[in-house]
Amino acid sequence: MEKAIIHTETRVIRRTTTEENPQITADETVIEMPEVVQLGGGFWKLNAKNKKVAATVEEGRAAGIDYEWNNEQKRTRIVEMRGLITELSNDATIPAKLRDYFKALDNLNKL
Repeated sequence: MEKAIIHTETRVIRRTTTEENPQITADETVIEMPEVVQLGGGFWKLNAKNKKVAATVEEGRAAGIDYEWNNEQKRTRIVEMRGLITELSNDATIPAKLRDYFKALDNLNKL
């Protein structure tokens, strides 16, 4: 029998499986499904009666399954981190050893 692995808070379906005892994370719940669940064409969740219904973009993002948005958020954080490293590598108020460390990191960012 197929099982839906859902994000517990939003009930968004993260994946399906036929494994007897699927591995899940702390924020997931396993729901046994009476029929095969097709997940194409957008984000899906289970309603209170465990029927598949459309999920909103916000629910998909909260459940961590909007991979495009997740990657955009990661890229933004990386750019911010690189800027901070450059700033710290030039900060005369911190010890020289730390500045040298941040300069080395900054040089790695430029590779």
